[in-house]
Amino acid sequence: LFSLYVAPDIMITSSLFIDFFQFAELSNLKTHLTLRSLRPEGTTKRAIPQGYGFNLVSCPNYFFEAIAWFSISMMTGSLAGM
Repeated sequence: LFSLYVAPDIMITSSLFIDFFQFAELSNLKTHLTLRSLRPEGTTKRAIPQGYGFNLVSCPNYFFEAIAWFSISMMTGSLAGM
């Protein structure tokens, strides 16, 4: 019925976007941890986030999330992921 053969260029492309997806998700985790650490427990102090991603865009958590979904849509070959 179905062949297990996958063309090599598709395998390379998929592995590239898997790596891209992992980068985006780990970057998203790092930005969430940065946002969590802005306000120490029990205080009302507010701080402006700086560092990884925050110097490039105002909301890097959404930016990296969009990159992750883009890579999923490229891996599946479907625009439904977008």
